[in-house]
Amino acid sequence: MSEGAAPRSPRGVLRRLPVAYQLLLLSLLVGIGFVAVLTLATTEVRETAIGGPLYANLREHTVLRRELSELRIGLADIMLVSTEAHLTSDPILLRALQDRVTALNDDISQGFKRLETLSRQHAFHLALAEAQRTWVEFSSVTTTALRALAGDSTAQSSAVLSLQPLRQAQFRRHIAALNETLEQADRELERGVSERVRAFASVARTGRGRPPHRPARSRASARPPRRS
Repeated sequence: MSEGAAPRSPRGVLRRLPVAYQLLLLSLLVGIGFVAVLTLATTEVRETAIGGPLYANLREHTVLRRELSELRIGLADIMLVSTEAHLTSDPILLRALQDRVTALNDDISQGFKRLETLSRQHAFHLALAEAQRTWVEFSSVTTTALRALAGDSTAQSSAVLSLQPLRQAQFRRHIAALNETLEQADRELERGVSERVRAFASVARTGRGRPPHRPARSRASARPPRRS
């Protein structure tokens, strides 16, 4: 190529190729596009189908919500048993209620461990740690108060016991915040799936292409020939 010659454009090079080579290149491009669309479709189906990663996340959130419900029910049971223990004067019944509270405390502690193991979200772990700290404070005061009723420990001050309703309310708020975190994550998952499905549908329509355009016949060619 001489110094004054202009560089050849890719379109000009393609035009100089034989028709057979042009058809071959066009077939290769169509095949590559078809493979790309098929790969994208396979990936989307695997991720959004039952048993896929997105479905597994939704199942995980369902299990976490069930565990959170168990924590809330456990708190209500402990409050009920503690109230009954403060109202009874039977030492045998008091011991039985004290054992019941201990068992409920163990169940809730195991529930926190299961939640920590099941969840993979950092924000959920942080909120769970706050709820667990509140629960440890509430459980410790409740256990000590029941032991004092049975004569196994010294009575706590009224100031410490007066904070129990606040700890209960705070624990419920923590559980509600954890549920809200899961619901927000579910909404983001559903939104992401919808966007990916719409994007895939758009790519699929583009891959199918438009039907071939038929040029309109001119009026002159549409007229029948005149007879002489």
